[in-house]
Amino acid sequence: MSAIAGNSPTSQRKQSNASGSGDLSEQSTPRGTKRENEDDDDDSGDEEVGSKNEKRAGRRKIKIEYIDDKSRRHITFSKRKAGIMKKSKT
Repeated sequence: MSAIAGNSPTSQRKQSNASGSGDLSEQSTPRGTKRENEDDDDDSGDEEVGSKNEKRAGRRKIKIEYIDDKSRRHITFSKRKAGIMKKSKT
């Protein structure tokens, strides 16, 4: 019976967790550092085509440049302005 108790699922979990933590230290990139994505250049062309057909939710990176068209300028910064005004009222 004592041999069966030694192989309980709890002791097996402890052994697997101990061996699992060793695998984490052997990763190629240390935790907290960014990996270099070589495929980003290839994917960026595909994303531009897809963005015309469907809208994305969330923040997107925009180029910082002067916008000549005032209506387009308003659309670009209206969400940010609304957020700033909302914070100033409270």
